Amino acid sequence: MLIKGHTDFFKFRAGVVAGARLGIHLSIDTDVSRLFPHINGTFTGALYHDKPHYIQFNFDGCK
Repeated sequence: MLIKGHTDFFKFRAGVVAGARLGIHLSIDTDVSRLFPHINGTFTGALYHDKPHYIQFNFDGCK
């Protein structure tokens, strides 16, 4: 299995309007940056950030 664990998991409202999307943040224990091109090509509107190194996308109603 590629990812064995995670830390810093929390949920938050991704917006100020009632019914806004739910946001999820987590840090994983494995470098998955090689997956970023695939995520970027699969999820419309995916955003890659270089510093700090992370990717932001929407999945199943969560940002």
